Amino acid sequence: MTNQNRPFGAKSVEEVAQELGASVASIRRYVRAGRLKAVKVGRRALVLPDELHRFLTGREARIAA
Repeated sequence: MTNQNRPFGAKSVEEVAQELGASVASIRRYVRAGRLKAVKVGRRALVLPDELHRFLTGREARIAA
């Protein structure tokens, strides 16, 4: 599935992992734990840009505290 076929600029778990410098397994763990919300499309989990921003903002706040 190419970026052009994804709704609202959603990113795959693999793309999110690469962007954050994290492992794919870590991102999948965040999704399973509910810390990062993803939308299932078929067998793929896609993360919407607003959700990624929410996750990163909350993460930065936890790191600064």
